[in-house]
Amino acid sequence: MTLDQLKTGEEAYITRIKGSGTLRKRLLDMGFLPGQKVQVIREAPLHDPIEFLVMNYHVSLRRKEAMMIEVLTNQNIIDIHLQEWQKISHKPIFIDKFFERKVEEQSKILHVALIGNPNCGKTTLFNFLTHSYEHVGNFAGITIDAKKANIKHKNYQIYLIDLPGLYSLTSFTPEEEFVVQYLLRETPDYIINVVDANTLERNLYLTSQLLELDIPFVIALNMWDEFLKKKHDLDYQHLSALLGVPIIPTIGPKKKGLTELLDRIIEIHENPNLRAKKSVQLPYPFEIEEKIQELKSMLENDPEIVHSINPQFIAVKLLEKDHLFDRLVNPVILKKSRDFLHKIEKTFSTPAETLIAQARYGFVHGALKETLVLNNKQTNKQDVTEQLDGFLTHKVWGYVFFVFVIWLMFFMTFKVGNLLQNYLILGVDFLTDFVNSILPPTMFRSLLSDGIIQGVGGVVVYFPNILILYFFIALIEDSGYLARIAFIMDKIMHKIGLHGKSFIPMMMGFGCNVPAIAATRILNNPSDRIITMLINPFFSCSARLPVYMLIISALFPIYGNWILFFIYMGGILMAIFLSIILRKTLFAKEDAPFVMELPPYRLPTVRSLMRHMWFRSSQFLKKMSGVILVASIILWALHYFPVKRESSYDLISKLDEIKKQNPHITFDAHSIINLTHNDTLITKLHRIYQEMETSYYQQSYLARIGKFIEPLFAPLQFNWQITTSLLAGLAGKEIVVSTLLITSQAQDESLPGSIKNLFTLPSALAFLVFILLYSPCMGVLFAIYKESSKFKWAFFSFLFSTILAYIMAFATLTLTKFFLV
Repeated sequence: MTLDQLKTGEEAYITRIKGSGTLRKRLLDMGFLPGQKVQVIREAPLHDPIEFLVMNYHVSLRRKEAMMIEVLTNQNIIDIHLQEWQKISHKPIFIDKFFERKVEEQSKILHVALIGNPNCGKTTLFNFLTHSYEHVGNFAGITIDAKKANIKHKNYQIYLIDLPGLYSLTSFTPEEEFVVQYLLRETPDYIINVVDANTLERNLYLTSQLLELDIPFVIALNMWDEFLKKKHDLDYQHLSALLGVPIIPTIGPKKKGLTELLDRIIEIHENPNLRAKKSVQLPYPFEIEEKIQELKSMLENDPEIVHSINPQFIAVKLLEKDHLFDRLVNPVILKKSRDFLHKIEKTFSTPAETLIAQARYGFVHGALKETLVLNNKQTNKQDVTEQLDGFLTHKVWGYVFFVFVIWLMFFMTFKVGNLLQNYLILGVDFLTDFVNSILPPTMFRSLLSDGIIQGVGGVVVYFPNILILYFFIALIEDSGYLARIAFIMDKIMHKIGLHGKSFIPMMMGFGCNVPAIAATRILNNPSDRIITMLINPFFSCSARLPVYMLIISALFPIYGNWILFFIYMGGILMAIFLSIILRKTLFAKEDAPFVMELPPYRLPTVRSLMRHMWFRSSQFLKKMSGVILVASIILWALHYFPVKRESSYDLISKLDEIKKQNPHITFDAHSIINLTHNDTLITKLHRIYQEMETSYYQQSYLARIGKFIEPLFAPLQFNWQITTSLLAGLAGKEIVVSTLLITSQAQDESLPGSIKNLFTLPSALAFLVFILLYSPCMGVLFAIYKESSKFKWAFFSFLFSTILAYIMAFATLTLTKFFLV
């Protein structure tokens, strides 16, 4: 909680002072130190300011200033450490020490933000520092949110925050605005500025902005091994002195320099002299510097502004026309800044933001001129990236290679995945037979065998296929090829009314549509974002893959890889079609410039590929133990109940008639004895038993639900088992497989052959098309709502895609029947 939340008379301990610069120094000078006890004396008649007692001094603070001080009351501490408190609460001698110790522990909590350019290795450092498995890729837009984790280091609890990659602290893109808002709102204690050692001039531009924030930070000079391999030379210690910031060379995957980073932060924290680093003056033109200082003075004297961020930084942002900061200052200061802007631009005949950017790059260039020596032989030689780009971005061969990669991905997913899948199928069948052999025919056996093993196992068998798919996606992302796909696809994407970068979340959709929709934040144009969200579900996620594999393996085993390839390509073509329609109808044409970094190619390490594959695949396995297991049990229950069901009178009469006519026949459950020479009678009896069993299953609650909506899907030749699976698939597409396997038990076939009799070849193809296009799962619909902030787009996605799926499935059925005839 914060100091302003205390009531009159309440006491608390100060644990942290957010902010930096003017505010922090003033509060520390007034005695608001971490660990100190503070008491609320009274509020002013209008509830602002508030009078506090700290270190036996009476001090008043405005409520906005008190909000920057985090505190803990005795009750807060008791609530957090309840078990330990219960052990000592009856021993008064230990109580004071207990609170002192807990306050001291709380004061040893540090909040450290990682900030850097896209592709600088920031998330890799975060993963190795925290032993996390956050998504890492060699293209912009991976971190679209703040990832948080905490670690212990030298008796300190360090909360690390991985912020989105950005090129500057100007709110041009959603991720840049997110980072600036985070710095304004949360104000971390320290910053780790991750810098790619191989692109220093561009990376240090962001560093020049961090210098004006006045938040203590250290520089992680990342990818140091690649820099040394190129035989360049950098006097980073001299560069550190020029910038006034500690610089630590790091190699993320090898964990080199990571401990030193944390050691340096703690050293700065424990030594105020190191924290109060020398101020570095950026070389702005005199006319601009004069206006900055005037605005800074006005900001410092404005009682309504809490200086959690250095006023100079805000002053520069006002001159850069950053609209985010326009909303933070009062109209008088804003008007003054606009007057200054007019004068500056009239004097230089150049926009002020251009002059400021030139000054920053001039500062960076000057610092590197004194410290950096490049290996001219290395820089003049065409490197591997340029050679590969000559082929992979070629106007002809680039597209040929792209199509080949997509085809290879699905070929390997189907062919190699099926070889491994067969072993899992044998395992599921063996486990089912084993359970049926050792347990009596009870409801529990049915739940275990028919519900859990068949339901969950029917989806788990496709894990090898999903693993291979994720391997290719990780390979495309980590190598840097995904950015090239966006580059060569920009012209095509532009034709359909989208940005080239839209293809990145589309490709991510092959893994899972939820993070892919979140990745649309890399798009600056709002209409591009909405369209990309709406068409993303047509890029088949891994959850649809088990459904495709089940139907293809059962009915189209010979041409499986080609059918799978055309299904995925059909989704892409449908996404293109929808994009054109949306751009011409609901969204006006708004061009966004194609500004995107093409990172150098990197050979992904086996370790990183394995980490990515396992992280994504583990999410699939978690679904097995969570939503799929629960859904399978629910579906089994709906299929098993009611227990008491009526047998068909006509079928019983036919069976009794046969028994009377053939008294020598022995009936034992479903087995028929003493009929070895009467094939006609055996066939007749088997048909009656099968009809009785089908009648039995059709009386289940699940069948009643399916039959209720079956007429709606009759034109598609979908029976009640199929319609029920489609309904269940709204929770997650993997559940379609579980539902089909559970409801098709009457067919008495092994996995996946148990669903053969549910389909004809035309209806199977229509079903594949319907699965491809119909409504995304609830998780995706919620992601669309969350990212668009409007329910109507989630509803539109559900309604439009389902209607489109119905139309296209009917067309597929009709055309297939025509050609087969």
